[in-house]
Amino acid sequence: IGLVQPPSVVLCRAGDSHGIVNHTDRSTSVVGIGVAPQDGPFDAVQLDDDLIGREPNEVDLEDVQRLDPTLLAPLRAHLGLGNILARRLFDMDVFTTNWGFVDHAFMPPGTSVGYHRHDMLQECYVIIGGRGRMKVDGEVADVIKGDCIPNRLGGSHGIINHTDTPLEYLNIAVSQHKGGVDFTNLNDDLSDLL
Repeated sequence: IGLVQPPSVVLCRAGDSHGIVNHTDRSTSVVGIGVAPQDGPFDAVQLDDDLIGREPNEVDLEDVQRLDPTLLAPLRAHLGLGNILARRLFDMDVFTTNWGFVDHAFMPPGTSVGYHRHDMLQECYVIIGGRGRMKVDGEVADVIKGDCIPNRLGGSHGIINHTDTPLEYLNIAVSQHKGGVDFTNLNDDLSDLL
């Protein structure tokens, strides 16, 4: 059993056994996202280990990425306003299914990820800090910590930080075909949403 310090993202590969227990006296938030193989169903086998009462080791688990803002690099995303800060936590080569990637992004005030479309990639933005405004398929809505916004195959989307505090999110992508990644920038930096 390994100890995972929040906030972190843990990769559980197809065929691996995994579980989680909160051994502290504080509540914790967990988001689990699974992708089934393209030719098979999503499955899970219940094992006879509830992990209760077992002490975690102070060891690093494989495939754990800390959400550390100091590791992020500047990026102008899809012709958006200014530079956001981002890092690819897991790329498609670590997955055996149609996962595309998992990115961690931090948006300073006044920055945006420009409006764009994917024809072979679906994404889900998970807001983990701050507030922003998102445009999805022409519809605009404010987003806050805890929101999960799906961006469907063939759909268009972008996000802007219209506030005076940072916005932080995870971008989780699944490809229609293993290894397929695409985008079309729509030349809209979302500045009209400030």
